[in-house]
Amino acid sequence: LNNEYKLRYNHTKDHMCVEKLGILLSIPPKNSPLNVMGTDATPAMPEECKVPGDSVASYRKYYIMKKHRFATWKNKLPPKWYSEGCIKYLGGSVANARYQCYPGNIDRGGDPVIHELVHQINHQVFEAINEVYFYERIFNYAMDAIEKGVYSTDYEQQLAEGVVQDMAQFIGEYWATTNEGMAMNKAGFKNSHDKIDWVKENDPNMFALAERYFPTEPWDYCSDVEY
Repeated sequence: LNNEYKLRYNHTKDHMCVEKLGILLSIPPKNSPLNVMGTDATPAMPEECKVPGDSVASYRKYYIMKKHRFATWKNKLPPKWYSEGCIKYLGGSVANARYQCYPGNIDRGGDPVIHELVHQINHQVFEAINEVYFYERIFNYAMDAIEKGVYSTDYEQQLAEGVVQDMAQFIGEYWATTNEGMAMNKAGFKNSHDKIDWVKENDPNMFALAERYFPTEPWDYCSDVEY
C-alpha cells in the first residue's frame, strides 16, 4: 500500500503510517496463527458481479461492470485483469473494418470504426491519465446541448447485459458522435453534429473541446458518396 501511495501521488517519502508504525506492523502478533488461511471477505455487490468462491475476482468484476466510469490508475496503465475484463464483460468495441467506407463498400451512414475509436481513446487513454480538462467540461457541454435541443437523446442504445442506459451513456455517445461526424464531414448521416462547420456554429464549446484532441481539418472521406 505504501508503494502504491508513493507511485499514485508522486511522493518519494513513505506515508506517515509507515514512518511511525512500519516496524511494529511488520511483526505479526505472537498469538496470531501464521499457518491458517484467512476467511475471504463476503462480496457486497449485485449478484451478477459475484464469482462463486472468489472474492478477489468478484470485486474485480464489480469494478469492471459497475464502476468503470470512474475507475482510473494514476501514473500507470490499467492492469491486465481490468483491460481484459472490459472486453469480456462489457462487450469491448463493436468496430469492424467492414463498416468503413472504401471503394466497393460504400457506407452512406455513420462510421462505427471512428465512433468506437473515440470511445476507446476516452476509456483507455483519458481514464488512464486522468484527463481532468476533458472531464471538467464534457458533462456541462452535453447538458447544454441537450437542453438547447442541439443533441437528442430519444434513442435506445445496445448496451452490455446489466448496464442501464443513463446520462453517462448519452454523454459518451455525444462525444463519440461529434468526433465521428467531424471526421466524416458529411451532411445528413446523423440528426446533428454531422459536419465540422455545423458543430462550430451550433455547438462551439464542443467544437473547441474536439479541436483540442483531434484534427478538425476536412479530409477526403468516402468521396464516392454523393449527399
